[in-house]
Amino acid sequence: MDYIIRNVEEKDLKKVAEISVKGWKYAYRGIIDDEYLDSMDANVTYERMKSNYKEGHFIVAADGERILAFCRYSDVYRDNPDDDKIDCELCAIYVDWEIRGNGIGSAIVEFVKNYFKSIGKHTMILWCLRENMSARAFYEKMGGKEEGLKSFERGGKTYQEVGYVYDL
Repeated sequence: MDYIIRNVEEKDLKKVAEISVKGWKYAYRGIIDDEYLDSMDANVTYERMKSNYKEGHFIVAADGERILAFCRYSDVYRDNPDDDKIDCELCAIYVDWEIRGNGIGSAIVEFVKNYFKSIGKHTMILWCLRENMSARAFYEKMGGKEEGLKSFERGGKTYQEVGYVYDL
């Protein structure tokens, strides 16, 4: 499959929102409460993305006009910007559910890691739902080392995430 990785454009955001919501509904079914997942709406996600996509570090993998995946990342560790050990973060990565398994996710992770290396970063973190075993296996295959747990809330319920750290 041919594709390029590039910065997101406003015209991409509807598809990015669809990939995000679809990804949550498929990947997190049985992990996140069904009521919350069923209430997710791509139009609401799109509106939220419209207001913050220009902040940067937001990329897509695209085959022409077709958006296949997206990723957001940060030059700082958002949960703890003063952390001396972890200096950057992969915040979100989603591949269109229908085309997973073709190497796009790996290419995006490598793209982000290479970007961070190029600006002198040393240690990247990403967070994954503790029960999302397929994603955890992927992050471990990509070289991530499990480090730490944190909680987050969605729909009035609390869930656990596992941190994966990458030496760049």
